[in-house]
Amino acid sequence: MLRVERAPDLEAWQRIIAGSFVPMSILVHTQAGPGVSFEGTVTRLQLGTIGMSVVSAGAHIARRTERDIRLHPADYYKASLQLEGTSTLRQRDRSVELVPGTLALYDVTHPYELLFAEQNVSLVIQIPRSQVFLGETQIEGLLVRPIDPLPGTRAFLESQFSAAEGCGPAEASHRGQCIASLLNAILARSAAAGPMIIEADAFDGAKRYALAHLSDPELRQEDVARANFISVRGLQRAFAANGTSFAAWVREQRLARAKVWIQDTDEPIARIAAECGFASAQHFSRLFRERYGAAARELRKGGEEPIAVQGQVLGANPQE
Repeated sequence: MLRVERAPDLEAWQRIIAGSFVPMSILVHTQAGPGVSFEGTVTRLQLGTIGMSVVSAGAHIARRTERDIRLHPADYYKASLQLEGTSTLRQRDRSVELVPGTLALYDVTHPYELLFAEQNVSLVIQIPRSQVFLGETQIEGLLVRPIDPLPGTRAFLESQFSAAEGCGPAEASHRGQCIASLLNAILARSAAAGPMIIEADAFDGAKRYALAHLSDPELRQEDVARANFISVRGLQRAFAANGTSFAAWVREQRLARAKVWIQDTDEPIARIAAECGFASAQHFSRLFRERYGAAARELRKGGEEPIAVQGQVLGANPQE
């Protein structure tokens, strides 16, 4: 899982970069000076679908061309956090100077160029496009721009390399998910000036968290948003886009779960209400009658067919 490769010259460096990232042209930088030797090291870590590398190298230019893209297509973003030295990233009509502590996002489906005029060290994250949860417009506004990472980002990312020893596939995948969530949080904060679009994966994560905590009467949308690295406003927009609100969706899930328990078990209704997250049996009874048109005890006697707890309830008469 952890791989270290060293290059004594630019030719070897080109092979290592192709194997670690994508095939690129490696060129001599004009500022390298005559007779200056080159050395480079890539320490690479694969965590599920997330790749992470510490890249240390002398002066050179790395260029991904249209031909490289045609011959070796890839579908992910790269996020480069400058650790030591400086570098320049160019893509399309944009250029950004990276100094230690600065993060930049770029897209390997388009040509780009990285210029390293001096010895430098950077930490590079490879993340599939499908795991970046901002909309296309927001991503476009962030590409090849200086981004300030969240406090503690560098220490957290660097700690993953020391934790890699003895890390199994399941743990590695979970660690990768954490890194993806962290990167999404950084990008979301940077895009906060414009409307944020929460894609399906983030919305599904919010629903999974809420379902796992339905029994907690103190469940709040702030808790769900924090657990999924999205803003409260973004969470609200996601539910609104699906024809409901967070409160209405949670209430519908609790009532649906309670209905199944009432029909399929002999548990006391007051206990079912508590297990489904209702603060009081009286409050539950009122909401249940409003939703299903009958008291819970009557429904148990009636023997209606149970409904699915995780059925298609979004937009199904959400009531505030």
